[in-house]
Amino acid sequence: MGFMPPTPAGVVRQRLMTAAAGLGVAALAGLAFVLSYDDLRVLALAGGAARDYAPFYPIMVDALVVVTILSLVVARRTRWWARGVRWLLLLVLLAGAAAAGAQRALNGYDPLPDRTLSAGAAIAPWAL
Repeated sequence: MGFMPPTPAGVVRQRLMTAAAGLGVAALAGLAFVLSYDDLRVLALAGGAARDYAPFYPIMVDALVVVTILSLVVARRTRWWARGVRWLLLLVLLAGAAAAGAQRALNGYDPLPDRTLSAGAAIAPWAL
């Protein structure tokens, strides 16, 4: 049994399903970015970021998530340890955004120690 090339209808169906999956992921990512924007901006303000620059903190996080996902797509056929660092970065970014949203929803940012919050706001642009 040799390799049989896919039929033209199968190729079209596969491309449509890939496009639909891509659009679904893009829609979910856009919704997540919209929902997390205000939480990350308020967290930057609570940490002492300048009011002029606080709106850029969530944009930096979201841009890094997009770049990390694109790097995972590009590296999909590399060895596991090359992809592992990218997956770790993506999980840390998503966990951080989720933790910021949960903290604000449950307690606000007032109970967080000021020094820790200020250090995080100061380090974030350089770490990203």
